[in-house]
This record gives sequence, C-alpha cells and structure tokens, in this order.
Amino acid sequence: MPTVLSVSGSTESVAGLEIDEELPAYKHSIIAPQIGGNLTWAKGTFASVYGDVVSSWKVEETREGKVVALCVEVPANTRSTIQLMKGAEVISSDGLSFAAQKGILQAEAGSGTYRIRFSLS
Repeated sequence: MPTVLSVSGSTESVAGLEIDEELPAYKHSIIAPQIGGNLTWAKGTFASVYGDVVSSWKVEETREGKVVALCVEVPANTRSTIQLMKGAEVISSDGLSFAAQKGILQAEAGSGTYRIRFSLS
C-alpha cells in the first residue's frame, strides 16, 4: 500500500513549501519538494494573504525508472522559486526554464499553475 502525506498550514514539509523571509508580505515563496523514503505522494498548502501556495507531487514507476509529477500553484501577484532535488532531470516543465545553480535545478515562476515532470537518478 502506498504511503501518503498531506500537510496543510505548515510551511516546512516534504511538499517543500517555504516562504522567502527576505521579501515582505509573502510576495515570494520557495518550493523545494523532499522526495524519498517510502512516501509515494505528498501535498502541502500554505494560506498566504494573496491566496494558497500549493505543492503536490507523486512518484510514478515507469520503464525508464522513477518519474515525479509535481504540481505547483502560485497565487496572483506573487512569485515562486521552484527547486528540484539533486540528480533530477526535467522531462517537461510547463514553459518554465530550469537552470542549475549550485548543483540544483531551479526555475522562477510567476502566478499560475505549473505541472513539472522529472526523473530521479
């Protein structure tokens, strides 16, 4: 049976939700999901003054290995930095451009919903 975790109202979780304390009023969030162990999916929500910041992911077994389907929701008038785990290879990114910084792939996202698929090596 798959192991599941759903978190609401917590900014620190395996869903990877963090508020950037350097920018006031929750204008910027950091989404860095922590995938591993026996968890097969997780979802986290943070209720900001602009709306919900949401991160959910699910691990899928494919012929090529483990693929993660990540869905991110960034509220209106805010931005988010999406960071993928070390060793991730982007399969599809919903128009986001991921670049390596200090060995971690990351992309800047404006408000909207994004679906990202990546493999884990």
